[in-house]
Amino acid sequence: MSGGGSLRVTLRASVPLTPHIRYPPPVTPPDPPKLIIRSDTGTQQIQLVDQPLWTVGRSQMNSICLSDPCASRHHAKIETVFDRHFCYVDLQSRNGSMINGHPVITPTLLQNGDRITIGSTEILFRRGIVTQAGNDTHQPQKQILTLQGAATQGIIWQELFLSHGISVIWETGETELLHHLRPQNANLPNLLLLDTEVFQQRLLEFCFWCRQQFPRMQIVLTYRETPHLSLDWQKQVAALGISCFLPAFDHHHLSTQTQVIQGRFNAVLQLISSSLNPETFHTTLKTLDQLLNQLSAVDKPAADPNPPSAPDPDEITSFLKMPSSPPPQRRQKHNN
Repeated sequence: MSGGGSLRVTLRASVPLTPHIRYPPPVTPPDPPKLIIRSDTGTQQIQLVDQPLWTVGRSQMNSICLSDPCASRHHAKIETVFDRHFCYVDLQSRNGSMINGHPVITPTLLQNGDRITIGSTEILFRRGIVTQAGNDTHQPQKQILTLQGAATQGIIWQELFLSHGISVIWETGETELLHHLRPQNANLPNLLLLDTEVFQQRLLEFCFWCRQQFPRMQIVLTYRETPHLSLDWQKQVAALGISCFLPAFDHHHLSTQTQVIQGRFNAVLQLISSSLNPETFHTTLKTLDQLLNQLSAVDKPAADPNPPSAPDPDEITSFLKMPSSPPPQRRQKHNN
């Protein structure tokens, strides 16, 4: 449905949705951050632990040695930032690097699911649940499941939640999101924090399904672009019982926007019966300012400027991503 129509929720509320959801295979407990490297010679995994820096290139002196002829001897490096984040830096290599199909121009903060391409070699960055350092594992933590396409937005939300003792699972795709939303899962997240521009046309479908399967789970929507969010679309969101609809953070000089950010964060905390600690909040904002000023986090552009359409429950079959066409390949120069 599109245009000025209303959301048909009550008429089709009895439609059984679960049999149509094709879940991914079960996943094991979260592992440490790691790289999964796929090349012509095979696949290997490298855990990003116990050191602050990993170098990448053809030279045997590198932490991660690639045999790809398009890789430079000293191609790139991956650095830890504030003991929790990872930054990819291309060392002015001859053929360059790509992350999710975009050329790497400046140091780039990595997020779960990012794909680094060097020649014909693909490096997948993976990380699981992030919890507050020193948390007592005998006490259950509240948990946020977020889908954020923009690195800066994901990092800001993640650090705010962690500072208040709330664990965070940050995914970047629908397939990965579904791993955590199985009806039989005993540890369902308390709240979903979803970037509207990642789902595009499928967002209302997904929210409708979540309301049917997990009626107690809170849902918060965030948006980076306002022109495509029509009043009619917002009414359809409200019809699903989603009242928290927040604009993206302006990540430039966060500490000068204290009241605005505090208001948004506090609104989300109230949904999961948590309270804001003003001192911790202000300290976290200062730390985030240092992090974002030190590095340039490349945000993915919105893919679709058109408003999402309302869902038709009869057409809900799967929320798994369809294969997308690969990005155009640029001409590679082989290194001697």
